[in-house]
Amino acid sequence: MNEPKIIEIKKFTDERGSFSPLELKKEVPDFNLVQINTVINSSPFIFRGLHWQEPPYDQTKILRCISGQIIDFVME
Repeated sequence: MNEPKIIEIKKFTDERGSFSPLELKKEVPDFNLVQINTVINSSPFIFRGLHWQEPPYDQTKILRCISGQIIDFVME
């Protein structure tokens, strides 16, 4: 039987709001999902992150907005 594991989530805060990455692959190595990021913006019209990724460090993204609206930009 697997025992419960307590995972501490770091929270980074600045004038835009907060960012909390949960690196599951590091915390639970046999889990298929690599990382979950939670972002809370302090006001509307916050622009966050433009990240170029190439193999083998590329990641599939799942994006959800639980409150308000979002505009997502994808470049190829």
